[in-house]
Formats: sequence, structure tokens, C-alpha cells
Amino acid sequence: MYRSGYFEIMYRRLLVSLPALVAFNLNAQNYVPNWSFEDHVQCPSQFNQIQLATGWNKHLLNNVAPHHVDYFHTCGSGGFEVPGGFWGNQLPSTGQAHAAISTRSPLAPDYRENIYAQLIEPLTPGAFYTISMKVSHTDLSAGATNNLGIKLSTTTAFPIDNTDHLHATAILDDHVNWVTLTASLFADSAYAYIAVGNFHTDANTTVSTVCPSCPYVHNEYYIDDICILPHTDNGDPVFCDIAYTPSTTGFEGEAKPELTLLTNLLGPGEQIVRIQGLPGGPTDLVLMDAMGRTVTRRSSVAGPALDWPIGDLAAGTYVLAAVPANGEVRTARLLIAR
Repeated sequence: MYRSGYFEIMYRRLLVSLPALVAFNLNAQNYVPNWSFEDHVQCPSQFNQIQLATGWNKHLLNNVAPHHVDYFHTCGSGGFEVPGGFWGNQLPSTGQAHAAISTRSPLAPDYRENIYAQLIEPLTPGAFYTISMKVSHTDLSAGATNNLGIKLSTTTAFPIDNTDHLHATAILDDHVNWVTLTASLFADSAYAYIAVGNFHTDANTTVSTVCPSCPYVHNEYYIDDICILPHTDNGDPVFCDIAYTPSTTGFEGEAKPELTLLTNLLGPGEQIVRIQGLPGGPTDLVLMDAMGRTVTRRSSVAGPALDWPIGDLAAGTYVLAAVPANGEVRTARLLIAR
């Protein structure tokens, strides 16, 4: 497990691709439209046709002509069919299609082939979600990088500013299997758009030559099965390649860890809240208002308890989230009346 920002990132390697097992319960909505690129307005036949996949667009920031963002489908032609397309041989993880993007190129500084789509509906501030996607390094790319990931936004702006909501810290060089990247996300805004790509600068991206004899210098990856699902009714994460049941999880019967808040009124403007039940190990604390906006946060605190001055907070309802480097996110509600 790797921790990035507030989120737990887990890598699960799929040794065999079994599309029939990728199940979505009707009670669970994947917020990502056309999440496996199946729906299309026309079959691809040349470079730079990602817009043929319904709902998906090429982000123009740092995408320098004549380079491209590519779409592959079983109905494609001219090297844009699957499994044997221009960038090599790879069956889709699910269905009949996938995309191909570059995370970096030596041909232009900070060159990117990021893609984006509008979510089916905005995320709910203050709610927890699981975000995930599947990636595979292309056969004919000489180089591979880290930092491939997902970024959410309330607009279509996705700057290359070394921030995102999920990214791979390790270099992704597996060109045989689909590798799943996944994270637990606390929505601190009503995110309405999702982007996939590398949102880190070249200076902050690690690149490695993994195929010296390969003909293409772009660091190219296939993308499939992009997913955002809400956590279950009792707060446990859901993964997009297992069946979803809103009220039951694999943790059923186990006690769910909780935070406990104890207030200590020392006098006007000197209110202290004692936080008990913190996870072991380094933990980030994030305090949000009723709209899910971050009010304040503290990084890498150590449990099991902590005193936190809250005398400067206005009256209202707040949510405190404890996000450990390893383990389950714990939350508690704080009501301040003055």
C-alpha cells in the first residue's frame, strides 16, 4: 500500500483477465460515463481519435501537435483494432475497447496525453468513494514512468501541478497484464469531471528505459475500466471488479473502528477537543465543514489520542476524518454551539 495525500493506493495485479466477473450491482452507480470505452460514434481508423469514444475528450494542456491520444476498438482498422493495434498486442480488460495515452515524451517538455470526461453526476461533498482504473504498458514503448493516475475537478481545468487524487508511485512496466490502481477518496468538493493521465511535471516524474529495442519513445499506456463507486452504507470501500452490496461487506461481523471526540471547555475561546481512537502509525487529520470543504488539517500525527484546539472555529457541524498511512479511514461528527 502507498499513501498519497489523503488516499490509500493499493496495487492489485490481475493475472488473468476475466471480463465476465466485472460486476456492477444496479444499486451502485459508476459515476464515470463510458467507463470502458465501449460506446462510440464511429470506429477508430487513425491517430488522435479518442473523441470517438462517447463522452471522452483529449485535454489540450501540454498536448503538442502533431501528437495524439488514441482509441482502439475491435471494430477499428488501420492499426487501431484490438488486440493487435499500433502500440502492440493487448486485449481489453473489459469488453471490446480501450484508450492509449502517453505519460511523458522526450520530444517536448512536460508533454502529456491526458483525457477527461464529465461525470454522470457530481460527487457529494463529505462522502467517501472508491476510485480505480486499469493500466497496461504498451509492448512497443521504450520507456515507462510512474505518476499515471486520476485527477478530479469541478471544472475542465486539469493543470500539471504535481497534484492528483490517485497516482502510481512505482514505475508501471508490465506490458502483459492489466494492473489495477485504486484509492479511497473523501470528496471535499462537488467534483464534476474526471481526468486520467500524468499530472506531475517531468522534473517530478521518474522514467526508465524498459525496452531499448522498442521503436517508440513515447511512454505509452493502455487505459480501461475507469471507475468511481460510493462506499457501502456502513462505510466500507467497494471495488469495481467485485459484486457490490450496499449493506454487507467482507468485514461483516467485525467491529468497525471509530473515532471518539471529547470536548474540554477551558473558557471562552479556549475549547479543546480530545480525539481518541486514532489509528496506529502516521495519520492525517482533516476537518471539514457541513459542505465537505476542508477547514484545516494536520499531517502525520501519532495516536492513540490527541488534543486539538478548536476555539477559533465558528458554530456549526463539522466532520473529522482520520486517514492513516495503512488501514481504514475513521470519521466522527463534531457539533460546535456557541
